[in-house]
Amino acid sequence: MALTAAFDATVFSVAMLALVALGIYSILGTFWTIPTAFMSGTAAAAAIAFIIAVGNLGRFVGPYAVGYVRERLHQPPRSSREIEASCV
Repeated sequence: MALTAAFDATVFSVAMLALVALGIYSILGTFWTIPTAFMSGTAAAAAIAFIIAVGNLGRFVGPYAVGYVRERLHQPPRSSREIEASCV
């Protein structure tokens, strides 16, 4: 992601973002097998449901967090780093 800000070339930026997306989505296959590797039956189902619930909570709270940052700064966030810093 840092390399995309270093260059102005649109093609390079899109290629780097595609590479980042490939890296992010490559872990999903392994990630979803972890609960079933350590647990079985209803415990594994509860672990998967908890993971999904936390993800949905983040999807619900995220827009409100951006709105809060906009309201506190009186301007839209200039970068994702400001949003990341507000989540800490």
